Amino acid sequence: MENKVHIPILVVSNSPYMRGILKLVLETLLQTDVTELENEEKALNFLKNLEGAPAMIVYDYTSNAYLLEDFVGYLKAHQKQVRIIILVDE
Repeated sequence: MENKVHIPILVVSNSPYMRGILKLVLETLLQTDVTELENEEKALNFLKNLEGAPAMIVYDYTSNAYLLEDFVGYLKAHQKQVRIIILVDE
C-alpha cells in the first residue's frame, strides 16, 4: 500500500460540481491532500490561519470574484511561494 505524499492543494470554486471533480482528479493523480473552499473570502481566511502555504491553489474564476487580488497580495506580502492555476470559462 502506497503512502500519500502530503502536498496540500487548495481548490476554490463556487461550483460544488467543479470542486468535486478537481478534488477527485488531483487526489487520484497526484496522491495528495486537497482542501476545497467555495469562495475567495473563505480562501483568504484559510490562508491567513495556515502556518505554511499550500503547494498550489486551483482557482475557478467567476466574473463576480472580488478577492482574488487580495489573496494573491497576501501570499506575496508574506513571501509564501505558491503556484496558482486560474480556470476561466468566459
